[in-house]
Amino acid sequence: MLIRRRIMRLAGGVVAGLSVGLVVACVPADPIQDPISLTVLDGIPTFAWCGATTAPKNYMKIDYRTFDPDSQITTSAKGTGAYVLSRGEQFSIADPPGELTMVVENEIPTTYGSIRLFLAAGASEKSISTLASFDVDDLADLEGGRWLQASGTVTESPCG
Repeated sequence: MLIRRRIMRLAGGVVAGLSVGLVVACVPADPIQDPISLTVLDGIPTFAWCGATTAPKNYMKIDYRTFDPDSQITTSAKGTGAYVLSRGEQFSIADPPGELTMVVENEIPTTYGSIRLFLAAGASEKSISTLASFDVDDLADLEGGRWLQASGTVTESPCG
């Protein structure tokens, strides 16, 4: 009976310890706040990187989705070529970073209305991750120096 009680306490302690460990493992150690922002310059959606300098990358993809009931994710552009993103660096499909060459498949509809933009990057097409997604009521509202942060706030400066 005494041995059984000790085993139950030990088992309970192990389960409690694992539970705390799993909860702690789910909390990001260093969350990045607003690593990228979006504006529209001369009718072209333009991004600004606001994080630390990235590791070298070789692929970028920009997708969008309108908020129509029948809409689906559409690829706007894909690009290959070596680049890194440095804090404050601005880039677009028309002016990509580094040696990246973008191939436009579909223009982003800047006068459409509500749209969601996705920006993904990585070492290759098969090894990418989403850097940011933006829900925009109207891209035209970002003309004139207004920057939409990844958090959803609008500021007057790219990394603001």
